[in-house]
Amino acid sequence: MDAEDWLMDTERKLNTVGCNDQEKVRYATHLLCGPASSWWDNIVAVYPAGKVFTWEEFARKFRESNVPESIVERSVENLKVSSEGQGHPDLCRGVFKLSPAVEEVNTEDKKKKRFLRGLSPQFKVQLRMMRATEFQELVDAAITLEDDFKQLQEEKRKKAKFEPKRFVSNKPNTSLSFKPRYNNNNNNNNNNNNNTTIEVELQLNNMKEVKLEDIPVVNEFQDVFPKELPGMPPDREIEFTIDLIPGTAPIAKAPYKMGPKELKELKEQLDDLEQKRFIQESVSPWGSPVIFVDKRDGGRRVCGDYRNLNNVTIKNKYPLPRIQDLFDQVRGAGVFSKIDLRSGYHQIKIKKEDVPKTAFVSRYGHHEYLVVPFGLTNAPAIFMNLMNKIFMPYLDKFVIVFIDDILIYSKDKAEHAEHLRLVLQTLREHQLYAKFSKCEFWLDQVEFLGHVISKDGIAVNTSKVAAVLEWEAPKTVKEIRGFLGMAGYYRRFIEGFSKIAGPMTKLLRKNTPFVWSEECEKSFQTLKEKLTTTC
Repeated sequence: MDAEDWLMDTERKLNTVGCNDQEKVRYATHLLCGPASSWWDNIVAVYPAGKVFTWEEFARKFRESNVPESIVERSVENLKVSSEGQGHPDLCRGVFKLSPAVEEVNTEDKKKKRFLRGLSPQFKVQLRMMRATEFQELVDAAITLEDDFKQLQEEKRKKAKFEPKRFVSNKPNTSLSFKPRYNNNNNNNNNNNNNTTIEVELQLNNMKEVKLEDIPVVNEFQDVFPKELPGMPPDREIEFTIDLIPGTAPIAKAPYKMGPKELKELKEQLDDLEQKRFIQESVSPWGSPVIFVDKRDGGRRVCGDYRNLNNVTIKNKYPLPRIQDLFDQVRGAGVFSKIDLRSGYHQIKIKKEDVPKTAFVSRYGHHEYLVVPFGLTNAPAIFMNLMNKIFMPYLDKFVIVFIDDILIYSKDKAEHAEHLRLVLQTLREHQLYAKFSKCEFWLDQVEFLGHVISKDGIAVNTSKVAAVLEWEAPKTVKEIRGFLGMAGYYRRFIEGFSKIAGPMTKLLRKNTPFVWSEECEKSFQTLKEKLTTTC
């Protein structure tokens, strides 16, 4: 996705969880991790201490930053795979070093030189040999090199056996074997200069992937986990409506330009949607262009760019739950299962009268959705309403629902078998389908909405706050702002956040000398410690 799509997608998610204006800015700037955050630090540095940015201000400055689209796309991708290991940071570092002094790099040659200075030697040599004439050409070539690098690393990683997500037991037996590999450099005249590398091969015993038919209770409901949605959803008590501001006229836009690779993928996805009868040809006066949006599994989904439609849609007031309120009921539970619905929005029909409003245009014609497409403003609220109605008898007893994610929690295995069976039976009765590869069953701890839940309580997922925990004590006001900006995203989970952060916050005041006192150090260390648990 390009920078504009990233911004829109981030805003949509933050609106979904009910963030206010300042929280949205804090979270979005937290996402600009590593080198990308330097751009924002430089924006903040030119304003008086304590300046509060509105979301509108952040969005405007983000759009004006002229960050190359390919780098934004790579930054988003690296965020998505952060749980599997960070991507190679050199490319982003090279580009975001341009931001602090844009006026110094206002020519193609200067941009290229500044970009190359931020790269590691292995990339510099290859890119300089290309003699790229334009900065964007150089960036695109760097992205290709990074992809090759990551693919090579991925192939090496796959040589070791690893644990898939769908394990019933998360405590496998492990053993280590050490295999020496001698790398003799025959071209070197110095025969004593032989490098010896020790490879460590991790062997995980009893690590075969668990099949659906082998999981207790779940194996009784294999029809709930199809490989694909079977077709159009049934009529439900809730239909998706698109209510417009009175006087709104139809909006139609020209399709976006796409390359051959994107067009091929677009054609394949449109054919699939037509085969499932999720879309049909349209003669509607409405028409949104289409875009590709990254999925959590690494794939891409074609979506209508419904920004203009969303701007004239009356917002649904159905309250989405606050994430922290969802966890009040799980204390004392010791067995968990998590179910993720397959393409959840596609399991609700669009109200017949509103189907024409979903129309989208592409190289391959004019189509409209018969099911809820991704990207419409009220989709999360409508889907949440449906799920709450369906699971109302079990909510706050042994089920938590957040949009299309279902958490089942129980005190022991016997109770969990009963609870799991009731939930799966409910899904079957309502013809709602789950994606087995994203589900987890019979766990003693589970990750859910950025938290780790177990019989010992609820903790913030430490992988989500690793960057904060590894942060060294700030040495400048700018570094304090950076730390508090990242830690502040989790302030709702830290009792007395403002009081704890007080000594550091005082240093942000105008005309206050920077003196890192014992009080500041205690404040800093306390915040890092509290980020690992919820209150």
